[in-house]
Amino acid sequence: MFEKFHFDQAVLKTSTSGGDPSSASHQTRVNVVDPCVHILDGEGRAACVAYVSSTQVIDPVTGRPVTRNTANTRLWLRSDDGDWINVHHHRG
Repeated sequence: MFEKFHFDQAVLKTSTSGGDPSSASHQTRVNVVDPCVHILDGEGRAACVAYVSSTQVIDPVTGRPVTRNTANTRLWLRSDDGDWINVHHHRG
């Protein structure tokens, strides 16, 4: 899926009016990369999820695909009825 974004944009660029960057698609794709889950207690009521958020966009000036990666950490707690609740999020 990651590479497909770049291939799709190359096809759009060559099929649009003379490869004009402003006529290319301005879609954004976000992928979760390398998720890691740590259960924090013996009862399975708390978990920490760490992952990289990889955002692919088309630069509006150059028309070229750009990828930006951001590390994320989320802390989840399980409520008494079994639902998971995100209680903290850190992006760095």
